[in-house]
Amino acid sequence: TVQEKNAMDNARLSAAKSSPMMETINMCLQHLDVSVLGELVPRLCELVKSGLGIGTKGGCASVIVSLTTQCPRDLTSYSGKLMSALLSGLNDRNSVVQKSYAFAMGHLVRTAKDSSTEKLLQKLSSWYMEKEEPTYRSACLLTVHAIGRYAPDVLKNHAGLVLPLAYLGMHEVAEEEKEDSSLWTEVWQENVPGSSSGGIKLYIQELLLITQKALQSQSWKMKAQGASAMASIAKQQTGSLVPPHLGLMLNALLQGLPGRTWAGKEELLNAIATVVSTCSAELKKSVPNQPSVDDIIQAVLKECRKENLKYKTKALRCAADILSATKEDKFQDMAEILFPIIKKNSFENGNRSSKDDD
Repeated sequence: TVQEKNAMDNARLSAAKSSPMMETINMCLQHLDVSVLGELVPRLCELVKSGLGIGTKGGCASVIVSLTTQCPRDLTSYSGKLMSALLSGLNDRNSVVQKSYAFAMGHLVRTAKDSSTEKLLQKLSSWYMEKEEPTYRSACLLTVHAIGRYAPDVLKNHAGLVLPLAYLGMHEVAEEEKEDSSLWTEVWQENVPGSSSGGIKLYIQELLLITQKALQSQSWKMKAQGASAMASIAKQQTGSLVPPHLGLMLNALLQGLPGRTWAGKEELLNAIATVVSTCSAELKKSVPNQPSVDDIIQAVLKECRKENLKYKTKALRCAADILSATKEDKFQDMAEILFPIIKKNSFENGNRSSKDDD
């Protein structure tokens, strides 16, 4: 099983770290000075990129961590090269190697230049938003979590980039229960000032930008994730979600509705219903670039006419919630959609009863 393989790999890595060779290396590192780094770092980078086996890769990560504690100031000019080497191995399919590299990266950012850290975080963010392979997403999660744990000051300096990503990551729909599933929540909760709702208020602009980007993704899973995150923002900002942010959010959600029905599209409907229910008073005001209540209702009613029965049911529930919150009268429109369904069901039930009687 995967658990048994990981346990075996962890045992191999632990054995490699406690081997006589590794003990000798660690002893040598204690006497390291800047004159040696110029020769050591290029060879270490090459070994990180081309090394084979868990022992070699994990050993390299361990040496990098030791360097960050032994000679942090001298390492600054070499940190960019080491970051680049670790980044190339972060998408390793072996989870133990991946965690080792993320652990090393979490320590390395303490000695790196601010510009290098910024580039790293932007690269990880683009991986998370654009790559569908699980290894890229877990690489992003593990590295950000390691930075939050071992270099919290560095993370706070880049909070505007990291925390909105963490909030989006919290709403990832996991296909199976993973031990890492709560790590995004940990990053968010431990680094926002005060409560979660306070963090949303502080980073509302960045949160809307990243959730909008998620809704425009080619991946259905990412679209659903973005919608789910938007719904949470609306729930936690009841009464304080106002223009122009309200209009930006609703326009992004409504733009995702037209077209075919896809797996997870109901998250868009749930988000729209949540936003309208929590902000119905604000929506009654006429504001530029903000959809009117009627615009929203018409868009949802269009979804109620889709053929997919499961999705149609969700759309009808969404319409009911919106009509209840806004007190709008759309009886005729709802009747045109619902009565044919009711008649069809009554006819089918009648036929079934007749057959039973026969």
